[in-house]
Formats: sequence, structure tokens, C-alpha cells
Amino acid sequence: MIMKDLLKFLLLSVLFIICNSVAASDNAESYGNRINQSEYPVSSDVEPKINSNKDLAVLEAGVENTINVNLDDCIRLALGNNPRIQSAMQDVFASNTRIKQVWANYFPEFSWQSGYSRIRQLQLSDVFQENLIYNFWVLGQISGSQLLYDFGVTQNQATIRKLDMLGYKIILTGTVNDVVYLVKDAYYNLLYAIESKKIAEANVKEYEKFYEQAKGFYTAGMKPKIDVTIAEVNLSNAKLMQIQASHNVYIAMSKLNNAIGIPYYTKYIPSDKLQFIPCDINLSKAIEVCEKSRPEFELARVKVEQSLQNYKLVIHLVHI
Repeated sequence: MIMKDLLKFLLLSVLFIICNSVAASDNAESYGNRINQSEYPVSSDVEPKINSNKDLAVLEAGVENTINVNLDDCIRLALGNNPRIQSAMQDVFASNTRIKQVWANYFPEFSWQSGYSRIRQLQLSDVFQENLIYNFWVLGQISGSQLLYDFGVTQNQATIRKLDMLGYKIILTGTVNDVVYLVKDAYYNLLYAIESKKIAEANVKEYEKFYEQAKGFYTAGMKPKIDVTIAEVNLSNAKLMQIQASHNVYIAMSKLNNAIGIPYYTKYIPSDKLQFIPCDINLSKAIEVCEKSRPEFELARVKVEQSLQNYKLVIHLVHI
């Protein structure tokens, strides 16, 4: 009887241990491997935190005035604010004034002089024992001159000044073309940076899914731990590229502001989208358009004509 009771007790103990092990095995974490959260955290826990204070969000939205602009708006702002264009325009105004100065040679000139002098004869004063002082007044002397004919010198100088002003106008045209090109280049670089930022954000979301998938496979015991590490590295690289893409957007916006001529312009969103527009042109046609459109060619012709006028002026003065 004692042996039978002892066997029953042992049998019940074994059944109790087996039941406890089966109950513990029902937990999902008992299968496969366990994830160390400090080593492999959840992807959303390592993302940049955003301040959720509603009052602060409303305040920031009220201060930051974001507007929509397109390429035409940027070019219009650049034409009115870029300092290079303003400087070129002032050069044109100054050259026009120099033409008027040359034509002023044909205008009559008048001059008026007056004076006063006081002389004291010291030697004669000692001889005559008298203080000899002489005062001289010039009440006024008026003179006038009028250029009647200078053998074409003034005319030639005026022609040179006109060609000089034409050269400054061509330089102004070239400056406007350069500024428009810089604005277009900066604008499309900004569009490219914005699209690159969107792609970087999409890559982060994809790598987050891969990371969670690798963690799931490792938890289930189907993949090794190195796969989780590789997924975490890829996710970290994707987030780094996302941060760089965000900074590239601000850098591109700053370059566009400098091209426009307003370094501290308010925040804006470009309304255009990147599009590919095919251009049907060959080399010979491009050269032909360049000769007609580029201001450098016209400026070279003006400088040649100006040099010829200077040569004529020198020859004319030699003969005179």
C-alpha cells in the first residue's frame, strides 16, 4: 500500500510539472528568440520627436507665413531686387550723363572774377617815417566763350560716348540673362531637392517595414540575429539620408533667395512640378541662335566700332 501511494504521488508530480511546462509554452515569447528592446528598439521610438503642444503649433503657424510661388514669380522678384541688375542699370544712367557732358562743349561759358589785395611797403615806410598801405579792389571781371567749330572733335567724342552707353546696355541685357538663368537653375534645384526629400521619406517607411519584418522572423526563430542588425543599419542609413535631404531643401531655398536678391525671404512652396520637355535642336541651329541672342557677340561688335572711332579721333587731332 505504501508503495502504491508513493507511485501515485510521483505520477501526480510528473503530470503537474508537464502541465506547467505546457502552460508556459503557450506564451508567444517562449518560441524562437527574444528581442532586446534596448538593442533593437521599435522603429517609431528612434524617429525625431515633434512637439505636440497645440498652443505652440498655433503660434508657429501664425508667425511663419508660407506662400505658393512659381517660376514666373521668382523671375519677377529677381528683376526688381537683384543687386547685379540694379548696378548695371546705374552704369547705363551714368553713361547717358557722360553723353550730355560731351554735348555741353557747344554751350556758351561765362565766368566772373572779383578780388581784393592789401600791400604794406615796409622799406618806404622807414624812409618816409610814415605807414604806407595800399589797398586794391577788383570789382568784377566778366568773360564769356562760345565754341563755334572744333573740326568734328566734339561730334566724335559724343559718338564714342554713345557707343559706350550702347555697350553698357548690352551688358545690362547679359546681366539680366545671367540672373534669369541663375533663378531658373536654383528653382529647379529646389524642386529636385523637394522630390529627393519625398523619396527619402518613402525609403524610411520601406526600411521600417523591413526592420519590423526582420525582428518578427528573428522572434519566431526563422532568421539569424545578423539579419536584424543589417535591417537596423539600413534603416539608420535611410533616416540619415532623410535628414540630409531635408537640409538640402533649406540649402536650395537659400540659394534661390540669393539668386532672387532677397536673402531673408519668407517661407514658400514652389507650385510647379518637375517635367521633362524635349527640345528638338542641333549644333548648327544652337550656334545660330547663340549668335543672335548672346549679348557678348553684340558687345564685341560695339567695342570694335568704339575702337575705330577712337582711332579716327586721334588721326583727326594729329592733322589739326
